[in-house]
Amino acid sequence: MPEKYDVHRLVIDNFRILEQVPKIIEEIQAEVFAAIDLRIENFAKIEMWDGVFHFLEDETAFKPKHWENDENGNYLNYFSLDYIEDDNDDNYLLSPLLGASKHKLGFKLIVSNETIASLTGQNNKLGQAKKKYLSSNPTMKHLEKVGFYLMREYIFLPVKLDATVLASSYPASISDSLLPIDEALKKISNPTPYFDSILGLSRP
Repeated sequence: MPEKYDVHRLVIDNFRILEQVPKIIEEIQAEVFAAIDLRIENFAKIEMWDGVFHFLEDETAFKPKHWENDENGNYLNYFSLDYIEDDNDDNYLLSPLLGASKHKLGFKLIVSNETIASLTGQNNKLGQAKKKYLSSNPTMKHLEKVGFYLMREYIFLPVKLDATVLASSYPASISDSLLPIDEALKKISNPTPYFDSILGLSRP
């Protein structure tokens, strides 16, 4: 049918603009994720948590100070801004954050194999042991009520920005669009005792 090709014609008619799109999106991503990194870094400072905040260059990871590091100073258990899928095949890193793809971006609780081995006494098939331990942990019921869920061996909290709000606040006031980030960080900080319990540090 002729209307089938309406989008094709639109693309052809705007090809000069489309040629610039990848570079423009790269610039948008850099500014948006820099603003998110800063928001998380400010949160960590207020909470007096440790962290690194370089999502595009390396990673954004943070944790309470009382969660121990390994002997080399690396984080054992921590929160990470990340995609839930390890094989995200989207064209743009921003797509999941704006709900423009099937994939999701949010905050993962990374629980180390060392921690699971210590808590369960199991030293092999730690991936399976981790999933079993986390799924059967009674504190998961509380975390699920505020939006966390178990995905493979991670506890995950999805985050999505409103594309319309971001567009209207870009570029001068990107921070005005980051309310979902603030809400997610509150969900991470408020139930810290529950996360401590999962890591075998205390009871909620």
